[in-house]
Amino acid sequence: AVRLVASAAEPGTMRAWFSDGLVVDATSIRAGEMDDESGSFGVELDGETVRGDRLPVGLDDLTAVVFDTGRLRGLAELEIDGIEAVGPRHHLEPPLVLEPLAAAGLGTLELRGPVAVRWIVPDDATRFTAVASMPEVARQWGDLELVVLDGREERLRTTVNAMHPEVVIDVPLSAADRRLTIRLESGRHGPVMDRVRLRLPRVLMR
Repeated sequence: AVRLVASAAEPGTMRAWFSDGLVVDATSIRAGEMDDESGSFGVELDGETVRGDRLPVGLDDLTAVVFDTGRLRGLAELEIDGIEAVGPRHHLEPPLVLEPLAAAGLGTLELRGPVAVRWIVPDDATRFTAVASMPEVARQWGDLELVVLDGREERLRTTVNAMHPEVVIDVPLSAADRRLTIRLESGRHGPVMDRVRLRLPRVLMR
């Protein structure tokens, strides 16, 4: 068996992801003409119709488009600067990337606490956004404080448990420290099933 894997390349200004795994850089992306056979609109990159197996690729095959790749980075792509225990812990687990091949690097991350994970963010980072949720399997016992820090400054502190299983994170970042830290601190049930999943976790730049 032979498997060919292309090395990661620096993105161009605009990048598109397709459902078959194809990743393409372009200077323009637009909807094409409707295909009479499939009944769906095609996709044009730089004025050329994208085709697969001799038929135009439809908009439904387009998974994601980032129109300015210099202004968005997925948290799963950033370098981890450190992982620390919060309270007594004998074993620390790094963030688990549930979708390592997700479009735009926006794979869901699962953190299992109590733990503090620190990432290095780009120089021109301005915001961090994500949707944090407690998995269904953890809601019977899981109860924690989710803390987001920009360097050493606390930007968000909120409770996540069965009563409040989901929270939107949208916090500013400063360029002073270039560090983003997410802490999971034990709540009333101690460290049992203190888990959080971060959906679409991303750092936005100027």
